Order: sequence, then structure tokens, then C-alpha cells
Amino acid sequence: MKCLLDLDGVLVDFVGGSCKFYGFPDPYLDPTLKGIWDFVKAKGLKDFWKPLGADFWANLEPTQDMREILRIVESKFGQTNVCLLTSPCPDNLTCPEGKLRWIDKYMPSYNRQYLMGPRKEFCARSSHWLVDDSDANVDAFRKNGGSACLVPRIWNSLNSKQVIPHLLEILR
Repeated sequence: MKCLLDLDGVLVDFVGGSCKFYGFPDPYLDPTLKGIWDFVKAKGLKDFWKPLGADFWANLEPTQDMREILRIVESKFGQTNVCLLTSPCPDNLTCPEGKLRWIDKYMPSYNRQYLMGPRKEFCARSSHWLVDDSDANVDAFRKNGGSACLVPRIWNSLNSKQVIPHLLEILR
């Protein structure tokens, strides 16, 4: 069994970093956004992606539960069977460079265990698990023959569940 592990929203605090970069409050303080993954689209933020250069992506903070998520995933699959799978942002050619720098900084043992691309379902196989925070990514991965675990976050359908107990239950 192999595991494909998402970065943004699972291991990387993209929302917090965006708020800090742009100087706006957490968009998920707005109760109407609960369960909505794409706050950029929902809030109608124009030209959001272009200013987010490589330094932005490289200097994002890990999520508070990053280490525990990684521990659970590695104990289930083994570190050599885990590959980071992340989508570069639209309209920004420096995003992949920044994500690679982030991996080197926070997860150096994964600096040769990553894939980048927006179509995660192309990696779906019966022997592959996706761990992701996007309902759409999880649904597409399952539809294409893979197994998947949705990481509970305020922006997805599992927003009322706790992350670690859910992962332990699903990834037994």
C-alpha cells in the first residue's frame, strides 16, 4: 500500500499564511464559509495567486497537527511508502519552487518523495490512499479506483470531526 499525502491544508497552514500575507482575518471566522474549501473563489478575491511568490510558499508554517498526522501516516504505510502530493497554485510559476523549499525545510527526508500536479486522481489505484483536505480531490480519487481519507478541516464536509481521532479510525 502507498499513501499520497497532501501539503496545503493538511501539513501546511495555507489559510493562516494567506491571512498574514494579505493582512486579513481568517475567512473561516465567517460562518457562511464553513464547509467551503475555496475561500478565494467564495470571497471573490481577484488576482489572489500572482503575488504569492516562492518565499511565501517556502515560509508557510506547518499545521499544528502536522507531526501527528505524519506519525499516523508513516506508522500505517511506512515512510518509504509515503509520497507528498501537492497541487501548484494557478497563475504563479514560482509556487513549485517555494513548495520544494518548504519540503527541504520541514520534511527533508521527503525531498525526493513528492509529486506536483492538480489532477490527483491520475494517481489513483486500488493500492493507493490519498490523505487530503478537499472533498473534491477525495471524491475524484475514489471514483478513479483509489482509497482516500478526508482530513477534517473547517472548509470541508467533516468540519465537525476532530482530525487525529478521525485519521486513527480511518487508517487503522
